[in-house]
Amino acid sequence: MSSDNILPNIKSFSGGGNFFDNLFSDVANYTVQTSTGGLLGYQDGKIGNGVTTNYYREVGRGLRDGVKDITGATAAEEANAQARAQYEQARRDAEAARVEQQNRIAQSEIAKSRSAQRSRSTQNRSRTSGGYGSFSISQDEQDFLGL
Repeated sequence: MSSDNILPNIKSFSGGGNFFDNLFSDVANYTVQTSTGGLLGYQDGKIGNGVTTNYYREVGRGLRDGVKDITGATAAEEANAQARAQYEQARRDAEAARVEQQNRIAQSEIAKSRSAQRSRSTQNRSRTSGGYGSFSISQDEQDFLGL
């Protein structure tokens, strides 16, 4: 159990802030704590948990953690977290594989397009030197380019 949640904060001797503001806060906290049996306290300008409430909260956490260990709930939570991490890793790997496949397909299509362009320019040069002077695209190239 951590002692900062169980013991009341005494601000007057902390050396920080205004001494009189801290003194008022300490007196108000002491008054509220005493009148409610430690169930409520005064901190940071508001009514909050008191030392008794904080103590029972810490005891409850310890009890809860003990019961979780005995029943195996802690192990189940850890297994669940591990399964979630494995799922997230598999999802990231699948996304990376999908992007890699898209990149390979794009590179392949670019290579095909460049090959078709080289073929067209070679055919065009041979036609212009032979006096044809026109530029035509073969049926395969039309299908590939979507024309």
